[in-house]
Amino acid sequence: MNYKNADNSQTYKIIRSDRRTVSLSVKLDGTVEVRAPVNMPKSKIDGFVSSHSDWIEKVIEENKNRRRNYSKYSIDDSELDYYIKYAKKTVPERVEYWSSATGLKPSKVSISKAKTRHGSCSSTGHINISVYIMKYPPECIDYVIIHELCHLKYFNHSKDFWNLVGIYCPDYKNIKKILNGQTKK
Repeated sequence: MNYKNADNSQTYKIIRSDRRTVSLSVKLDGTVEVRAPVNMPKSKIDGFVSSHSDWIEKVIEENKNRRRNYSKYSIDDSELDYYIKYAKKTVPERVEYWSSATGLKPSKVSISKAKTRHGSCSSTGHINISVYIMKYPPECIDYVIIHELCHLKYFNHSKDFWNLVGIYCPDYKNIKKILNGQTKK
């Protein structure tokens, strides 16, 4: 069910469960979801959402840019086989190169069809790289691989993590803008 927050500017969906804390997420389509404990009063949830309204608006705007960018770099069904083959050849080579450079070795590398994230790293050291990154410039592909490899050392986005990314990809801030659709390459 969708609700409006106190100033009627944002609707959001509440998902209640047997959890202890409240969390907030913004989907790529702009949907705002709040996960909350079963017994948490709606007024408390409204307050939580209102206290994060600046963050919500920032993420919604970033997601609009991402959607524009995804359409620019989208892969239609007729191209998918080509890009999967390209990814299966390119990604392992680039992972091997960057693993040697960083000394960070994943337990496994896979190509995924994820559309909302360029890459991911599991707690077991398994790295997934989205086939959709293959339409981006090579420096973007390398950045995603470096980013995921650095998660093998820092499983977070702390200052230490970004410092490590910066050692191997000094231009990472500009590359992130390309990936988020904030600048053109």
